[in-house]
Amino acid sequence: MNRAASDPLVSRCAADQLLRSVLTACAATLLAVSTATADAIRLLPAARVQAGSPLRLGDVAKLQGPAAQALAALQLAADPRTLEDRVVTLEQVRSALEQAGVARSALALTGGTCQLRLVMPHRQEAPPTGPRDAPALVRDDASSLLAQARGTILQRVLETLARAYAVEPADVRLRFSPRDEAFLTLPLTGRRVEVEPAATLSRSARASLTIWTYEGAQLQERRTIVADVELRRPALVLTQSVPRRALIPPQAVRLERRWLAPGGAPLVQSLEALSGAVARSRLDAGTVLRQSMLETPLLVRKGERVAVHYLGRALSLKLHGRSLAPGRKGDVIPCRLERSDAVFLARVDGKARVVVTPDLDRAADDRSHSPNDTQEHTP
Repeated sequence: MNRAASDPLVSRCAADQLLRSVLTACAATLLAVSTATADAIRLLPAARVQAGSPLRLGDVAKLQGPAAQALAALQLAADPRTLEDRVVTLEQVRSALEQAGVARSALALTGGTCQLRLVMPHRQEAPPTGPRDAPALVRDDASSLLAQARGTILQRVLETLARAYAVEPADVRLRFSPRDEAFLTLPLTGRRVEVEPAATLSRSARASLTIWTYEGAQLQERRTIVADVELRRPALVLTQSVPRRALIPPQAVRLERRWLAPGGAPLVQSLEALSGAVARSRLDAGTVLRQSMLETPLLVRKGERVAVHYLGRALSLKLHGRSLAPGRKGDVIPCRLERSDAVFLARVDGKARVVVTPDLDRAADDRSHSPNDTQEHTP
């Protein structure tokens, strides 16, 4: 006979050990459940944040539960560039919570460090406060400059730059070096003046121009001058901040005439250009919108099932099909109906939605009968 089975003391020890094991397992399970359901802050391994803007807890951590989510705006640093090695540690989060008077026992903190990847803000463009290192004749008031330039070499310079930039002379503002003042104020009377801008004129805020002056048939002087140029143009300006990847509502912009340096990405000059567009990165109030700051998200992906709205002259249909190419709002892409091999063109109108009109039908027919069209579409 087994002695352990017949010994009451051994049996009691085994039972106690089994009970302790069960209780330990239950406690671990309850701890795991309570941790999973409690408010928690988990530090992300990496995050993209805006340089020059306050760094907040919601930028670098995943917040679980209402108590944790209420702390999303808790500021960790006035500017992420001030943090050593661009890293946020769990200890820094604990310190910020303590300074805010948050009870740490109510929150579960996990994670190690978060490596910050800085996104540099777009340069905000605003009218300059005054000319730098400029003679008296070059004023911020472009109409005064134009009036003073009348009848001088400077008038020819303004007219040449206005033609090159496709604006009116009154919408050109210049800053010259003081050493060129005497030359630019020479009268046109008795002189022939030719002005030739450099080939890189449209790509730079600084214009280089070569000026020839003639008296009769004789070259009097050839001079190359450099000027800072600003153009007065219509531009859309943000009246409020817009988060990254957010739509820009029409009420968040206003149309202004701004003095801007030439070059750079094209300006956004109409509200229609904002339709369906989102901000590539966070944009602050006062930002002059340029096309490079916006992007239009894909509304239809290749091979995606789409709703097809056919808008004929006497008939309208709603069907389903497959897109044969990706598309953004307004793009014309090839599609085909389900259980059909016929390919047609449709205009992307919304998320997983395309519209077919008679003019697109004709374009599809012309394309299918073109002898040079050998492209094959595959779903």
